[in-house]
Amino acid sequence: MIPFFVVLLMFLPLRGGASEFVNLTPYPKTLKMGQGTLRLPQRFVVGGDALGDSIVGEINKFVADFNRAATGVEAVASPNGTGATLVLRLNADLKKTLGTEGYGLTITRDGITLESATRKGFYYGLVSIKKMLPACIMAGVKDAKVTTYTLPCLTITDSPRFKYRGFMLDVSRHFFSVAEVKRILDVMAAYKMNVFHFHLTDDQGWRWEVKQYPELTRVGSVAANTYITAMYHGAYWTNAQYGPYFYTQDELRDIVAYAADRHIEIVPEIDMPGHFVAAMASYPEYSCNPDAAPAVWTHGGVSSNVLNVANPQAVQFAKNILTELMDIFPSTTIHIGGDECPTGAWEHNAQCQAQYKKLGLNSYRQLQSHFIKAMDEHVRARGRKLAVWNEAITAAGSDLKIMEKTGATVYCWTGAANAAAKATQLKMPHVYTPQFGYYINRQPGQAPWEQSLPGNGSDDLKSVYNHVPFSNHYTLGIQGTFWTEHVGTDDVLEYLAFPRLMAVAEAGWTPQSLRNFDRFVERMRADTTMLNYNGYQYGRNYLRTTNVPEPPADNTPPAVMPEEGKTYIVRCAVEAFKGTALADNGNSAYPQHTADRRANIGWMVNLVHPYDATKRNLTLRLKNATTHRSIGAPASEALDRLGYPLSFGAAAELMLTYNPKHKDFTIAASGKNLFPVPHTSPALSGIISAGNKEGLGNAVRPQGAAWQLIPARIVTFVCQDTEGKALATLKEFTEKGTPLSAAPTFPGYVLKTPLPTEVSSTEDVTLALTYERAAYLIYRSCEDTRGGLLLRDTLSVPVGETLMVKAPKFDYYTPKDVPAEGVAVTPTADRHLKMTYETEAYSGVKAVAEPVGQLEDGHSFVIYDTAVNDPKRAGFRNVNPTTQQVMQGRLAQGEATPYFTWTLEKSGARWKVKNELLDKYLPEMVQSGRILLSNNAGLFNFTLNADKETWKVQGSNRQYWDGAEGFMTGWHTYGHPYRLHRYFVKPYFSVTVSAVSAGEGTILSQQVAIVPAGSAYTLVAPVVEGRELVSVEGPVEQLKSVSGHLTIRYVYGAPSAVEAVPLASAQHHAVYDLSGRRTTPSRPGLYIVNGVKVLVK
Repeated sequence: MIPFFVVLLMFLPLRGGASEFVNLTPYPKTLKMGQGTLRLPQRFVVGGDALGDSIVGEINKFVADFNRAATGVEAVASPNGTGATLVLRLNADLKKTLGTEGYGLTITRDGITLESATRKGFYYGLVSIKKMLPACIMAGVKDAKVTTYTLPCLTITDSPRFKYRGFMLDVSRHFFSVAEVKRILDVMAAYKMNVFHFHLTDDQGWRWEVKQYPELTRVGSVAANTYITAMYHGAYWTNAQYGPYFYTQDELRDIVAYAADRHIEIVPEIDMPGHFVAAMASYPEYSCNPDAAPAVWTHGGVSSNVLNVANPQAVQFAKNILTELMDIFPSTTIHIGGDECPTGAWEHNAQCQAQYKKLGLNSYRQLQSHFIKAMDEHVRARGRKLAVWNEAITAAGSDLKIMEKTGATVYCWTGAANAAAKATQLKMPHVYTPQFGYYINRQPGQAPWEQSLPGNGSDDLKSVYNHVPFSNHYTLGIQGTFWTEHVGTDDVLEYLAFPRLMAVAEAGWTPQSLRNFDRFVERMRADTTMLNYNGYQYGRNYLRTTNVPEPPADNTPPAVMPEEGKTYIVRCAVEAFKGTALADNGNSAYPQHTADRRANIGWMVNLVHPYDATKRNLTLRLKNATTHRSIGAPASEALDRLGYPLSFGAAAELMLTYNPKHKDFTIAASGKNLFPVPHTSPALSGIISAGNKEGLGNAVRPQGAAWQLIPARIVTFVCQDTEGKALATLKEFTEKGTPLSAAPTFPGYVLKTPLPTEVSSTEDVTLALTYERAAYLIYRSCEDTRGGLLLRDTLSVPVGETLMVKAPKFDYYTPKDVPAEGVAVTPTADRHLKMTYETEAYSGVKAVAEPVGQLEDGHSFVIYDTAVNDPKRAGFRNVNPTTQQVMQGRLAQGEATPYFTWTLEKSGARWKVKNELLDKYLPEMVQSGRILLSNNAGLFNFTLNADKETWKVQGSNRQYWDGAEGFMTGWHTYGHPYRLHRYFVKPYFSVTVSAVSAGEGTILSQQVAIVPAGSAYTLVAPVVEGRELVSVEGPVEQLKSVSGHLTIRYVYGAPSAVEAVPLASAQHHAVYDLSGRRTTPSRPGLYIVNGVKVLVK
């Protein structure tokens, strides 16, 4: 093993004298070395005269930062610079030569002089001073070993090459905490970067709170799965729900303030109208296909599901989002994406076709140009400026005249130089951020674990540094860009970003003629000390001065060597699955994992080949000590992202390879590493699988592919009551050598016989325990008339006592056949008590409960297609309210609307299945066809499968329930296994909104909204051609908190009809704008009608 201090030396710069090396990155515009060094005095005074409050504020921050990290020297702020070692001088003339960010710095043996014309210039000068001091100062970390603080004597005149020196972080594909964002901002500040481009939304996630649209985070911040590249291991699918992950508005304001304190402007980006799937999943009514809500994407790529830019409501939706965004971010620039937006959805959408024709367009791409124009006008009205990706001007068919008029800043990434040249032709400012050059999420080298990253390893540090940026009068600057489809952890983010981000920083600040890769690398080697202080990860390529020899092989054998015939607990050794062990519940076709030590987690070993010390492996078979079933071979085909599920059957030979570093094993079946599928997986949750998705190699350690074999002893508890009645016989598998754990507990009983104290901790043991009945249990279930659950709890009644059980109160529900005073219960045994409630509400889903093994007439369930052989088809059956097609869907944070609930009705020996909200039935299945609800009910046989929780469902036409990706279908042979779950109820009410003509009351249009009980409903009145909104009728006050089914009528009259209404009626039907002026709402806008705010769209 290499001594730690030797490893550190490999990262130190090799140079001659100290005077030849100045550790300052980015390298300044001019630097002239002086003689000797300045050692800071113990009382380090900093100040200047007539500087103004803002610059004094910078001094105070510098002093506080210095004192936080220094040992033996104290910085002191001087209000007028008297006795200062570091003197700041305000020099307005420097603004002409060095601009708003420049500074002049002179360090002699007598002291330091810092000059600038601006607060920002002083800030960057102070950063340079901190950067040239010992690394602990810039890191902000106190190091007791560092007590001397010296600076080289020199003269610097400095200003940046570009005004924009940025870094973009994508937090949509994977989310990064506020703390990690601040760590990134700290590094940016140390290298004088001044713009943080915050990519907040994309197809894979909506990452910020929009108060007007809560579904954006309730639905859009959650994905069913995610793809991760693990440091030193490689890529894998987590097979677990990702999210909800998003920033609150307060958190964003905190980040904005943190960045501003470091003179970094945050440019927020809401990618639209493409890359908008997370928003369309949350509010499908604004997409081009509102009847088919997409799922938040779990993979990369370009989606065709885009915003319907010809729908006025969708455009207003986008504007409203930007309004809230601008309330949080004070930046002059608002980025709206605009990249990779297919037009196919627009080409097949009636509204878009009509808009295309109305505007006389010759390309559907022009619809995007018009949308960008609308967004530009919206942000300009708030004093802001728009930014877009370069496809807004380079995509074929874009309306360049419109784009030129916006004056938007163009971010040039694909064909970046040509895009920048085109922006120049249009006299549009641009930021240069080429995909091949400054995309620093790309593969930086040839390490095996990096192979799944985008790129081929050519985007290394040298390539990034030596890239020459495009530059002309319209070039604002450059940007390093980091996309996170493959990156979901802080360590990999930092490893890939650093030091390539520093290379971009130097390109943005330092004149091209002064850039030198070798000198840059020397400075980066020195900067590893600063990075190490705060535990940053960073790429080591080019930073090593010599090859680090491979550590000698560790041939230490396992401490526990599996032995023939012995019983072991096979426990996962990965922190994310801490405590979970290989198990067999006796029913499932797949081995499972559980943290329950009283489950069947003991496994007997049949040794095939003993441990080979050279190869560090052995081969064995495993049989469950309780069920006597053996671990079999993995499936012959991968189930997409779930790998190859393991089976029971003929005992398979398992290869155990020892990992000395972690003191655990990798277990492989047929060469495929075993791993636990999380219990939150969208499919096959809680099973053991093997291998990885095809193309990703084998399962890796962070996925759970690491196991410990723990010698087990079996403690058998034979439990009975005082009357000799058996309560249970339980086996507990524990690690040998551990003391006896607590005795089993049984509700309503107390242990009569204490656990023995003298029990072997290494031998199997059987203990007879006696329990005394202390109380009887009442298992109370509060349900609606369709079996929907409102509450489940357990009441304990001491033996011989009586309990008055009252019906709990639930909003929107009324007890049925339960006396007000309650029910007196004097139990003589445990019992169940069901309390039934009535309601007018429709039943949505608050949480899913257990699957049922018995069906009940009139009961409501949620129905889950397990699709065990194709997880992409798994999902909850729900109905599209417009087309009434039965779809595949998932719950949003465990909840769902009444379109997901189904009532079973008995019909002889068969069953009908009905959606209560739409009052229609599942028809007979159609082979491979789409299933639409019908008034004619299909008749279905439900047969419980061997696992006792899934059902085989066949119609009277002999077609089985099956499923395709996205929707339900039928199949002529055994279809998919389905689970029927009980559920806890979330009540919903309908709000029926009709537009009617004044006088005759003819219905002009009508829509029904389904609203969660107690939530508010916003009135949105349609624009009716040739008519004006006269009044709103109905219980509009109840819309603030909907507590029943409501009907609202918009009354429309002929143009100017409101003027003809008599005075008394006119007062009732008065329509005003928000300034209180009487008006006629014939066009979109917000009005006051009958004293109620109404949005006309």
